[in-house]
Amino acid sequence: AAARYFKKLYLDTPSNENKYAYITALKSNGQTDQAIDLINEILKKFPKNLMLNITKSEILLSSQRLNEAQKNIEAVLNIAPRNYPASIIKSKILSAKKETINAEEILRDLLISKNRDPSLWMQLSEVQRAGKNIVGYHISRGEYYTLIGDFDNALNQFQFALSLSGNSFQTSETIMTKIKFVKERLAKRRGF
Repeated sequence: AAARYFKKLYLDTPSNENKYAYITALKSNGQTDQAIDLINEILKKFPKNLMLNITKSEILLSSQRLNEAQKNIEAVLNIAPRNYPASIIKSKILSAKKETINAEEILRDLLISKNRDPSLWMQLSEVQRAGKNIVGYHISRGEYYTLIGDFDNALNQFQFALSLSGNSFQTSETIMTKIKFVKERLAKRRGF
């Protein structure tokens, strides 16, 4: 329904904005080939537009054209290194290609400046789960739950991570610090 609506809007009032809305609707509808054809038309006019190129990479990712998506997003990152949306897309592409260590590295780099972003922690946890980094998965989930204020689930995740951390002193100490922080927040919330 959305694709029909935006197609009509674009045909009745042709503009780049309406075409972009139509492209987005096509992507959401799974009509990626058509979306790529249309975005390529706009990119002929605006070849260096970051938003359009990032969107093209997202569409290519959606259609599982992973090598093309990676090539396109790397071109964006050559123009704008460390661009946040482009880095997120590159991480998703690498994860889809089962290059989870590289995907995790990109997300960890983003977390240096955006460590209060719960969605970033959630995405990192998904990449870690796919890469079988189970301790990292539970730590990242714990961070996510901490940031959204769900301290019970955060405590649960950190305790799972601690039980799996084995003999790694540094990891255990880091997790214990997080557990202490969450327990303090829970005590405050409960009025203790």
